[in-house]
Amino acid sequence: MVRLFCLFVVCLSALCCSLSALYAQDPFRDAKTNKVGIKLGDQILIQPKYDDLLAFPEEGAAVRMGNLWGFASYEGKETIAPTFDKIELQKGALVKATKAGKIGFFSPSGAALVPVEFDAIDIKVFDGAQKPTHFFVKKDRKAGFYTVDGKCVVKPEYDEVKLMSNNLFQATANGKQTFFARDGVMIIPPNYDKITFLKNKVIKVEVGGKQGFLTADGKELVPPVYDNAEFLENNRIQAVLNGKTLLLGGDGKPVIRTPEETGNFYVMLDKTLRYGYIDAEGVPAVPSMFGKAKEYAESLAAVEKDGKWGFVDANGEAVIPFDYDDAQSFSEGLAAVERDEKWGFVDKKGNFAVKPQFLKVKAFMSGLAPVQTSNEKWGFVDKKGKVVIKPQFDEAEAFREGLAAVSVNGKYGYIDPKGKMVIAPQYGWSSMFSEGLAEVRSGGKSGYIDKKGAMIIPLQFENAREFSENMCSVQFADKKWGFINTKNDVVIPANYDWARSFRNDAAPVRIGEKWGYINKKGELFVQAQFDDAFEFIGALARVKQGTKEMYVNKQGKIIGQ
Repeated sequence: MVRLFCLFVVCLSALCCSLSALYAQDPFRDAKTNKVGIKLGDQILIQPKYDDLLAFPEEGAAVRMGNLWGFASYEGKETIAPTFDKIELQKGALVKATKAGKIGFFSPSGAALVPVEFDAIDIKVFDGAQKPTHFFVKKDRKAGFYTVDGKCVVKPEYDEVKLMSNNLFQATANGKQTFFARDGVMIIPPNYDKITFLKNKVIKVEVGGKQGFLTADGKELVPPVYDNAEFLENNRIQAVLNGKTLLLGGDGKPVIRTPEETGNFYVMLDKTLRYGYIDAEGVPAVPSMFGKAKEYAESLAAVEKDGKWGFVDANGEAVIPFDYDDAQSFSEGLAAVERDEKWGFVDKKGNFAVKPQFLKVKAFMSGLAPVQTSNEKWGFVDKKGKVVIKPQFDEAEAFREGLAAVSVNGKYGYIDPKGKMVIAPQYGWSSMFSEGLAEVRSGGKSGYIDKKGAMIIPLQFENAREFSENMCSVQFADKKWGFINTKNDVVIPANYDWARSFRNDAAPVRIGEKWGYINKKGELFVQAQFDDAFEFIGALARVKQGTKEMYVNKQGKIIGQ
């Protein structure tokens, strides 16, 4: 052990002496020739044949013959002939050479790294490296890049060049941008006025005020022919051309939707506060281009654009012009529209089936629609606009299950399609029939009657909703909500602060201040987390979180954030 330690000390001492000697080069002048060289002790490292020299600690020395400078290594080799006006050793052991005002770089071994032809060169250190990695070069006001091992990665022919955070070189010439990979391969040619790299690795380009997209490797995905183009979530592109908004797929081709698919579309407000539609997976289905929008019904949707309402098909194409002040969804082949404060009905071709003439209208059901005439009384018309039940009611709901709720002198009852009063007006309020029963209110309490007017479930609830899927939500005297069946059996205990109806085997319930969803066993399968929540329509249910509206599926996944 002692011998090993002694050996270590000897080696360490030798190393220290060697290092000390390395930094003890001694320039000397030959007495006979008056030339300068360098020696280390008695060993000559650089022969005394130069008029002057400048020693550097490790790599060698700048040497001068006459008025010209070169470089010599400490191994006695002249690696750069004295042909330059000035030689300097820069950081990273890089030799800077100047001649006639032009600059270049060599390695200490004499390898040419950057030609001596540039007006300015800056040494760059990228990626947190300990040593220089690149040369930024300028010549005749044009810029480029070399690597420290001498490879030209961006030719010096650009007005500006810089390394971007995406590890690509951005070069600009004549107002056009181009991008190079770090190895010098051109990724995007200089054909564009503006280039923007998006988070999903798609590249947005603009030329002449027109926009398009490239793939991550610079291939054209969507040609720059659109007035505006935005890459949406789920690999969709929304593009505007000549005022027309299109939805493109990730391949840049138009997305074509069938009328049948509209049953699975949901209204969505995007970040620009424009309305469009998504499908159950959250994939954009119709571009966001409307000021207001209603759910699709019978393959068409009522939408508002520039203050006017019209109807669009599954692809967002206007099939009924934007000519109306307001509009309702289609029902039984007709949709209510308002023009000049009068309501009528149009068919799916946009033709008037019933000309605008009413103060208010409601949707067609069972072939009849409630309408309010100029005397402010409600009656019913058929699909040709013929008055079937004369206007005589203070309020009227659409027919469902063969009966319609109407109000006379502040009391509600029910009529049949011929206008005959089959349940006398006697309630403070009444709902449409659903599953053979209708909610009625009297004395501040709710109960349910059948189509003959018989009280099937007594007036005992503080509030109630219509039956759906063989049960309904009701509010008990303690203000808690639960669910009953048509026999008035409590099927889900009153554990909730509010509850809405079942749709597709799910019901929104509020626990404290937050809403979630239960199944028919009363199990909470979507946790109470929303500020508001509504019934499922198909695969999704609309929910609110603060000022934001979105959707949730039955797995609790948020769709359309």
